[in-house]
Amino acid sequence: MNDINKNSLADQREWLEEFYREIYLQVGFGPRQNAYYMEEIIKHLDQRVIDFLNTFKTNILDMGCAMGFGTIKLAESFPLSKVFGLDVCKTAIDGGGAKFPGINFLFNFDGLIVNDYDVIISSHCLEHYLDPLDILLDMLERTHKYCIIMVPYNEIPLLNKHLATITEDTFPEKIILEQKEFKKISNLVFAGDRQFCRNDMIQMVYEQR
Repeated sequence: MNDINKNSLADQREWLEEFYREIYLQVGFGPRQNAYYMEEIIKHLDQRVIDFLNTFKTNILDMGCAMGFGTIKLAESFPLSKVFGLDVCKTAIDGGGAKFPGINFLFNFDGLIVNDYDVIISSHCLEHYLDPLDILLDMLERTHKYCIIMVPYNEIPLLNKHLATITEDTFPEKIILEQKEFKKISNLVFAGDRQFCRNDMIQMVYEQR
């Protein structure tokens, strides 16, 4: 993570802790929203990803998992896989660990992914950083096969705490790292339930070649 994004995270850290401590569980909206987002990710997955997850015993990371109400949907949908949830908010991780003991919850103060995973998924996280491409590159560095991101599409004006407007052109079609090459195989824009999201959403899938 570059310094721009470290500063973005630092500016939001106090708000995140307060949000998950005081607001997230009120009337159940936060959990329902997280579960809905993951259900949409799964529903719109490229068939190649579904086949992969239904065939092999894989490790999946839900990056920015909050309290795990979306993460558990992953575990239920792909029972062959071992599912992990990572978040920068200790309150969220502690709450998830208490609620879903079968999920492997990980706390990292800086949001760093320290292990490799076959599949890394991120729902509604990258828009919270000024430089979302930098976060995507960090994710790809730790991805063996597929990296999936879903974010608000073309969000103007930005909601509070959202720092980047993301469209289908924000991230390149091909990304070459030191020892890996990824190609974007899905770039899908779809309408979301306005109960949970103000904008349409975009889901992108990168595959290691």
